[in-house]
Amino acid sequence: MIAVRCLELFLASALLAPFTAQAQQVKLRITSQLPAAHYVGLNLDQFKNEVESRTGKAVAIEVVHDGRLYKDDQVLGAVSSGAIEMGYLVIDRIADKIPGTTILAQPFMFNFEALVRNALAPDQDMRKLMDKAILEATGSRVIWWLPLGSTVMLSKGQPTLKPADISKRRMRVLGKATADFVERCGGIPAILNAGEQLSALQSGKVDMTMTGVTGIQVRELWKAADIITRTDHSAIESMVIVNEAVWQRLSQAHKTIIVEVARKLEQRLRDEIAQIEADSYVFLREKGVKTYELTPYQVAEWRACSAPVVDAFMSEAGEMAQQLMRAYGKLRTAPCCSAGPAGARY
Repeated sequence: MIAVRCLELFLASALLAPFTAQAQQVKLRITSQLPAAHYVGLNLDQFKNEVESRTGKAVAIEVVHDGRLYKDDQVLGAVSSGAIEMGYLVIDRIADKIPGTTILAQPFMFNFEALVRNALAPDQDMRKLMDKAILEATGSRVIWWLPLGSTVMLSKGQPTLKPADISKRRMRVLGKATADFVERCGGIPAILNAGEQLSALQSGKVDMTMTGVTGIQVRELWKAADIITRTDHSAIESMVIVNEAVWQRLSQAHKTIIVEVARKLEQRLRDEIAQIEADSYVFLREKGVKTYELTPYQVAEWRACSAPVVDAFMSEAGEMAQQLMRAYGKLRTAPCCSAGPAGARY
């Protein structure tokens, strides 16, 4: 009798097991406006695969590419409200809520890779300050940061070597800080979603665009413009965020796996970004796009017209700006970041 009862219990548990496992599965969606073929898209897919593998698919992740769910300017609101669990966005899209995050877009402050890499290392004060401010202001937690490289200007027919070259011309920008830069130097800024750049250039809605070189390649902007000017005046950074309420519902084991995978992929991308950008320049050169470098005198001209942007940042970002600037100053005295960018133009 006891043996029969044990057999019944075993069969019942075997039948229920698949349903129990299914009920415990956590599903997370990540919205991204970038194409799946972009290196960020590949990074997100690697995250999905590794997290699912390490959790035995107890955490299932769906990555929705190409802005099919939300556009650039909708991602933060969607994640913060809980409409979607996770999202990828460029940091400029957070500037309205946390002005301090625009420190990365301040002209010529983050103009070489070693400085950006160290400023955004997980154990650095600058990274901790921004991650904390984002969580408190938006209810969304930063899981990992992804570099998009240095800022360049893409134009048609002629380069933008000096401020006069953008005077009264319409330039697509990423957000408020880059809009301030363009306006101070005589241009007319237009904040547009990344996916709108090609049509805006083709239709004449904008005359030029401010972006990263990898974006020119993957969004085929070379079909509408043929001149890159390497101002390299700021870093374009992005991140993956998760709704905090969703994050707190995860088990500690799942949180640990997600963070470990994210940090590994972040570090890998930091190691690869210089080569990724170099490969894009090769590709674009083959497509007939010409690249121009600034002379030291031209750098000085851009610095002069954009200097008030930093003053405005210090005023608008308040105490956070002070804290970030202190962290920045400390970093510039460290061996990694005291020498400045390479090249005669600096």
